[in-house]
Amino acid sequence: MGASTGSTGMSTQAAALISGASSALRAVERLGAEPFFMLLALISLQLGILNLMPVPVLDGGHILILALEGLLRRDFSDRVKERVMTVGFVFLLAFFGVVIFYDILKARL
Repeated sequence: MGASTGSTGMSTQAAALISGASSALRAVERLGAEPFFMLLALISLQLGILNLMPVPVLDGGHILILALEGLLRRDFSDRVKERVMTVGFVFLLAFFGVVIFYDILKARL
C-alpha cells in the first residue's frame, strides 16, 4: 500500500540517500549500466518537478511570489520577500532532516 491509501508511516516512505544509493548499487550489479542511467534520469526529472513546488526558496516559490506581485500589481518589500524565503528555507531544512532521520533509522533495522 502506498501514499494514496495512507496505510504506511513516514519511516517507510521517507527513504532517501542511504536506501536510494544501495538500491542503485544493486541495480548496477544485477542489471548493468543502462538501468542505472535510467534511474539517474528519473531522479533528475523528480528533482526538476520538486524544484517547481511552490515553496518560497525553490524556483516554484519565486514564480508564485512573482505571480502574486503581478496579481496585486505591486512589488513586495525586500523585507517581506526575505522573511518568506527564510520560512521556506527552514521548512526545507526541517523536511530534509526528517527524511534523512527516518532513512537512517530504516537502514539500521
